[in-house]
Amino acid sequence: MIQLIKIALVFIVILISLRYKINLGVTLAIAALLLLLFSAVAPIESLKIVIGTFGDYSNLNLMANIVCITILGNVLSYTGQLNLLVKSTQTLFKDPRLVSLALPALVGILPMPGGAIFSAPLVEASRTSPHTQGEILAFINYWFRHIWEYFLPLYPAILLVSSLSGLPLPWIVIHHLPFFFLAIIGGWLVVRKMEVENSPDPPGKVNFYEIIQPFIPLIPPVLVVFLGIPIWVGGMIGLILAIFLGKLSFSQIISAMFQNFPWSIMIDVAGILIFKTAITQGGVLQPVVDFMISQNMPVILLGLVLAFFIALVSGLTSAFVGVSFPLILPLLSLASLEKAIPLLYIGGYLGIIFSPTHLCLILSCRYFKTDIEKVYRLLLWPSILVFSWGVIWYFI
Repeated sequence: MIQLIKIALVFIVILISLRYKINLGVTLAIAALLLLLFSAVAPIESLKIVIGTFGDYSNLNLMANIVCITILGNVLSYTGQLNLLVKSTQTLFKDPRLVSLALPALVGILPMPGGAIFSAPLVEASRTSPHTQGEILAFINYWFRHIWEYFLPLYPAILLVSSLSGLPLPWIVIHHLPFFFLAIIGGWLVVRKMEVENSPDPPGKVNFYEIIQPFIPLIPPVLVVFLGIPIWVGGMIGLILAIFLGKLSFSQIISAMFQNFPWSIMIDVAGILIFKTAITQGGVLQPVVDFMISQNMPVILLGLVLAFFIALVSGLTSAFVGVSFPLILPLLSLASLEKAIPLLYIGGYLGIIFSPTHLCLILSCRYFKTDIEKVYRLLLWPSILVFSWGVIWYFI
């Protein structure tokens, strides 16, 4: 119980810091140290865990991915290729608002850590009006990028759910599909209010190469995901293609790459990685999990609270599935399991959506220069709508 209170206090400090626009990266680094100290981890060991964050290959790889994708986005914006890409997408949709939704959704088909920074420039280039508020754009970039993670087997969490529950993967996919459709509906209810100015004229005869050409620099970062190659490698190849297609001089290349480089985003990323390392390696959550299990709560309620809490604190889908499901699923019969899985998954995933340590949320808010609480307000009702399917299925 005491450990739960300590974690709650640290979490409140994070939310207050966000409210008063204190640098998130610095806040999370300090919060990580506090959590480790509250968990009786020795100061020297706590420091080693924090420093070890930047010796971990996966963390360094993620930071390299974000740097390369950010630079690629800068170059595509500088050369006007982002605008061409949006115009190409407009040939598929009559409503310009659908273009804004489609771009992050297409990027989100593949699991790409920190991929919100990949789709953000596309959403910016596709804005339907210069007066569109930043929180709307951040919502679009964040929400529609994640509509696939409810059911698509390309995402490891879905595979993990099937493996831990013993339920066939097709069963998981079919019973989670309603989350996907409700997410689209809920997102559209927010986006349909967007102001539309200068709606594009229907395209005339368009050359196929003119449609495909703007997408060429984006193909390598997506392709490498299938090949198991680090995304930054694909980002570098895409950057070379963008420079070649944009016919940039050396001075233009330097200006395009670094003129608007978001250094503040990299500080945020570093802070998030430090916080997550403290959560996963410091044994911070285990006393809380043990306490909740000891309270004799109804199994489904215990599962929902555990999944939501772990997701909210960690911001990691794999964490809430990997920690809460092995504890809860053995307590359920097969019939109860089939009723409970969608509800437990969406309960945890709501924690992911609202987690202030979720990298995609922070990147979206930072890129569009908006406050996280404004985006929270937009997320609320679509999230409730998606959650409703888990409840409906459980009680059918």
